Amino acid sequence: MPFAVTFDSHVFFSYLLFPDSATWHAMFATVWIAVFAQTFGVIFGLISALSQMSKVRALRILAGLYVWFFRGTPVIVQIFFVYFGANLFLGFDLFPRTVDPRILHGRRCRGGGAWSRSR
Repeated sequence: MPFAVTFDSHVFFSYLLFPDSATWHAMFATVWIAVFAQTFGVIFGLISALSQMSKVRALRILAGLYVWFFRGTPVIVQIFFVYFGANLFLGFDLFPRTVDPRILHGRRCRGGGAWSRSR
């Protein structure tokens, strides 16, 4: 069974050199999430480091458990824990599960089932 995948360099370079508004929005969201995660990672890391140097035993144990958990579990397990476990602990979904995959790729279905780029 042949696997037919084609690479259209014209489409690739048009997205790369002349991104549309959806691509700009996605790039902005990616950078914002990265800066947000780095900021809170530094803050939690600093608090954890200062807690491990504390003379209060409870703080040292709590910081040790925090470091043990995040070092001891793979990132994919942590992502699954947040994605699937948030509903169990918070009582509501943090992430929508009913997203149409055509929306994610910026495409819509025209009459007759033909796919076209939505601009």
